[in-house]
Amino acid sequence: MNLIQEILGAQGGGVVKQLGQQFGLDNAQVEKALTNLIPAIAGGVKKTAQSPSSLDALLKTLQQNKGLETAVQRPEVLANETSQQAGNDILGEIFGSKDVSRTVASQTAQSTGIDLSALKKMLPLIAGLVMSSLNQKGQASSGGLGELLGGLAQSSTPTSSSGGLGSLLGSLLGGRTKQAPAKEQGLESLLDFDGDGNISDDVMDLVKKLF
Repeated sequence: MNLIQEILGAQGGGVVKQLGQQFGLDNAQVEKALTNLIPAIAGGVKKTAQSPSSLDALLKTLQQNKGLETAVQRPEVLANETSQQAGNDILGEIFGSKDVSRTVASQTAQSTGIDLSALKKMLPLIAGLVMSSLNQKGQASSGGLGELLGGLAQSSTPTSSSGGLGSLLGSLLGGRTKQAPAKEQGLESLLDFDGDGNISDDVMDLVKKLF
């Protein structure tokens, strides 16, 4: 199951229903938006993870904006007043520029016919959902985000042996070519959108287009 499938199916479609209610969209429109925006965000995460300092900044931003870390498990948090700003902070670290965010939203509006203003508001929340899903995978694999962030005070390298989400992102999204250990293959499958077993082709094409 890849990242798109996981978020679409989360809580029996609860994420889709929640976003639909918030933005006045039907389920089919929300699914189109997610299908277009999730790979773009994943491409940004891959690019961010290639720089230790950028990944460090992303992880610190996640630590400061914990409201969205359970968004996949509890879609209702997407409606919280603080979620939009938290998502904007996360998105800023992933894309690095508001121009990129605008381009992603504009291209999605053109390809789906969904209102651009709705997509601009959804994009930060979807960024939160992507990181929530990756965080969940990190916790299941190697001790979680908290363990990793606790080690950042002693190390400026976020992909150190402290494990957790940072380690997974650093290795799996950073262009590694070796076969992943069994515990990490689950995250690779999340980012393999076309099912060919290779995450690089799926996200690097997006990175080249967006950055």
